[in-house]
Amino acid sequence: FVLGLVTITRRVPRRRIALVCRPEFFGTLGASPFWNLLLDHLRARARHRREEILFWFTDGDVPSQSQSDAMEDGHVQGVIGVGVAVSVVEAVVGRRIPFVAFAGPGPYTVAIDHARLVASGRAALAGLGCRRVEEIPRPADAASGQEWGYRWASERLALPRSDWPDGLVSTNDMCTAGLLGALHERRVTPGTDLRVATHANEGSPVLLGWEPDLVQMVVRPEEIVDSLFELLEVQFAGAGDGDACERRVSIATVV
Repeated sequence: FVLGLVTITRRVPRRRIALVCRPEFFGTLGASPFWNLLLDHLRARARHRREEILFWFTDGDVPSQSQSDAMEDGHVQGVIGVGVAVSVVEAVVGRRIPFVAFAGPGPYTVAIDHARLVASGRAALAGLGCRRVEEIPRPADAASGQEWGYRWASERLALPRSDWPDGLVSTNDMCTAGLLGALHERRVTPGTDLRVATHANEGSPVLLGWEPDLVQMVVRPEEIVDSLFELLEVQFAGAGDGDACERRVSIATVV
């Protein structure tokens, strides 16, 4: 008989990338589904590139001891920070580990182009005949968007109707969800009584059912992830020893 030999090879990751983030972005009641969408795209991108994603949570001003040890021992080749403190960024960059940030500080950052988002919303509302357009202020806390939108709208709609805007621009879909709740309570119909142009994340269920009544400025989480990895790659290639760099992600579509 013939004895067959089977060789089993273990796929060794090309790099280990640590995702450092604040726990409230993912585990808090009222947190946006956007963060889980971002995670899904990060995992998919890492698998495609044969890279391993490590998840590190930090709610302090410095990395934990185990995180510091992993960086010192070379177990991590790159770091993506989501909303982390400046001191955490400095701890990573000080070890000369490639680092890129989203929703927070860093020498290499990816950010949604909010100025363009607002301009697009205002232009779309003007095209629908709106003449008194207001922008909903953004919440200070990422986990409080829906409550913020509801309370802001409740206070705004308590004014005489003659003082209401005829169009609103929201740069946060969770704020919009809260706003829509306040409108519903007061029997104000979006798209008829009041036009709303809002940021929306592709694949997110936050505005599900309201889409026909809204102007949506859609951002693709996949594009954010692509930009994060592109800026890491710049540093891996040794081209990152110069000035700071910010990559702004624009809206994909206005619908």
